[in-house]
Amino acid sequence: MSFLDNLYEGIIVSDLLELEPDNEERLEEIYSRLIMDLPEECKFIFENYGAVTLEVATPDGDGIVVSLFGTDNSFLCDLVDMQENYSIEKTGNVIIIGDDMGDSLFLYGEANEGLGLYLADAGAFHKDDYIKLADSISDFFCKGIGIEKL
Repeated sequence: MSFLDNLYEGIIVSDLLELEPDNEERLEEIYSRLIMDLPEECKFIFENYGAVTLEVATPDGDGIVVSLFGTDNSFLCDLVDMQENYSIEKTGNVIIIGDDMGDSLFLYGEANEGLGLYLADAGAFHKDDYIKLADSISDFFCKGIGIEKL
């Protein structure tokens, strides 16, 4: 059973991108480049999907679409770009785990408010500008903690 089986009532899975045939090599490359341990939720997605798209109902009634990265090319490109172009002092020890298919990024890791899931504007990629959504990925996606901050 995965965290996708226990999503918060206002969150639904709208698309599951299948794994590419060379997933094992991609997993090895991703894991070798990481400078932090991934949470189990990310490992589950990486090992089972190319990407997961969720529809998240927000308190204002609008809702957003969240794409959680799997072993697709965009995650690895984002990871490499982040590690090569930004310092941990500036960004925190975080990784990009998804986006809203727009201008916002979902980050996981250690930033100004401790370990957790953060929302960042892609144009202002600095830990002082992040909004902490929840202490964990499961808190946000399974318990609904922090959805009101969207």
